[in-house]
Amino acid sequence: VERFKKEVLRCNRCGECYTPPHQGPKWEASARSSIILQKTHGMPFHRLAKLQSLCGVPVASSTLWHQCHDVWIEGAQAVYEELLALTAQSDLLYIDDTGAKILSVVVANKDVSTKKKKGCHTTIVRAQAEKQNLVVYITDQKTAGKNLGTLLEQRIHPHHSLKLMSDASSMNKIVIDSRQDKSFLEDLSLSQGYCLNHGLRKFKDLLPYYPEICGYFVEQGQLIYHHDHLCKTYSARKRLTYHQQHSSGCIKNIYQKIHGLFKEKKVEPNSVLGQAMRYWLNHRKPLTAFLRVKGMPLNNNCSEEGLRSIILQRKNSYFFKTTYSARVLSGLHSIIKTCEVNQINSFAYLNWLQEQGSKVQRNPKDYLPFAYQKELESRAPPNERAA
Repeated sequence: VERFKKEVLRCNRCGECYTPPHQGPKWEASARSSIILQKTHGMPFHRLAKLQSLCGVPVASSTLWHQCHDVWIEGAQAVYEELLALTAQSDLLYIDDTGAKILSVVVANKDVSTKKKKGCHTTIVRAQAEKQNLVVYITDQKTAGKNLGTLLEQRIHPHHSLKLMSDASSMNKIVIDSRQDKSFLEDLSLSQGYCLNHGLRKFKDLLPYYPEICGYFVEQGQLIYHHDHLCKTYSARKRLTYHQQHSSGCIKNIYQKIHGLFKEKKVEPNSVLGQAMRYWLNHRKPLTAFLRVKGMPLNNNCSEEGLRSIILQRKNSYFFKTTYSARVLSGLHSIIKTCEVNQINSFAYLNWLQEQGSKVQRNPKDYLPFAYQKELESRAPPNERAA
């Protein structure tokens, strides 16, 4: 931060003071980009303001928020909405959510009955469009399934097949609220897959107490992942065939073991081990979807990894003040994370986005992070471009 001291001229005749206008913007693009990056990586505004005061130029936390908000209004909002629209068209979606705290919702919940109180959630949706990774966050009072339902309403061709990877939580079930035509869900050719890691984790947690039984289940799961590692470079169709030939036996062994233990009454159904085994029985179809659906992944690890940064922000900042500020910061976080997973310089992209001005709002599709990457490649010398 630089402190500018304005020269003040006073007229000796009338006593009126005149201040020359400041040359250039008060806040440069790099300063705003730095604020956004620090905020989205866990630095709350009040702590950033205190850190700035140690540099000799104090800046109020409200001023820092206004700088983020200005970037949002000037173009980041249009980019975020375009990312949402692109995500809705993807053929494969990963979703998950985590808790959030919005002060305005907490205050509103005090005046309603217990049944009408609503919790707050941050939903992550990861997708891939034209070999480009997309990450979007949505923070509001809706569950992941409702947020996904709202997102899918932007889908241009709902009858095209959609693969969805999540965990078995009921909050991930797709719910369409605003669309009156309930046939939308029927037209949506949905293939649901559940995270295999969630099922195996239930046995890993019980490994110290049931080493022989749980060890067998974990060993079969490791074999499935070993096969997946061997065929990760294959095409979707060839990968499906490979799993059907090599991993179907592991799945068969797991379920034969579960049925045998229950039939011989060696495990009580209501015990912790019995509950873990019943989880596999209750969700057999989605847990084994990778053996039937071309391109279905084994787990939901990528969305769980994407939640870590938003959880870090929540642990440091504690809360959002309003649902609007939650949307703004979640949108900025989506842009930063999309840059990160595509190995794009987030700081340089935010600077470039601010330099484009009103052009971003007119045509946001031309100012996505991928467009910035293409522009950098076009500027590179021919020899570097080929490399």
